[in-house]
Amino acid sequence: MKTNMPEGQELEHTSGQMLIEPVVIKKIIRIPSQKIDRDTWSVISQAVMNADIKSMASTYHPDAVVISNGDVTPIGDALESWAEGMKQAAADGSSARVSFRFGSRQDNERSAFEIGIFKYTLVDSSGTETQMFMHFESVLVKKEGRWLFLLERQFDEANEAAWEALQN
Repeated sequence: MKTNMPEGQELEHTSGQMLIEPVVIKKIIRIPSQKIDRDTWSVISQAVMNADIKSMASTYHPDAVVISNGDVTPIGDALESWAEGMKQAAADGSSARVSFRFGSRQDNERSAFEIGIFKYTLVDSSGTETQMFMHFESVLVKKEGRWLFLLERQFDEANEAAWEALQN
C-alpha cells in the first residue's frame, strides 16, 4: 500500500512506514485452524454429502466419544448408528449436507477446542429441504500429523439467526 509521512513528523525510524489508507483486518486465521479444517471439517462435509461413513470415521480418534442428548457414546457405536441413518436416507432417495461455523477456536500445535454451530440439511426425494442448526463443542488432538476428534458434544438446538451471527 502507499505510504506517506505527515508533514513535520519526519522521523528516521518511521520514514516510509505510515500508510495513507487505513488497513481493515476482516479475518484472522491461525495455521492450526486451517489444518484442522482440512483434516476434519472438510472431510466430514464431504462424507455427509457422499454418505461415506468410512471417511467420516477417519476423522475420529479410536477412543473418541460423542455426547448428545445427555448420553456419552463411544465413537464406534455412534458411527454404526450414523451409518444406518445414511443407508436409510439413501434407500428413501434423500441426501444430506452439513456445514460448520465457529464462535471460538482455541488451538496449539497438538490440541484444539472449538465451539460453533453446524447446519445439517436433509433433502428428501421430492427436493424438499429440512434444516437443523445445532450448537457443538469439539476437542481434537494431533496424532501422526493429522487432526482427529477426541470428543464431540452436541447440545442445544440453534436457530438460523444464531447461525448467521457466526459468519465465517
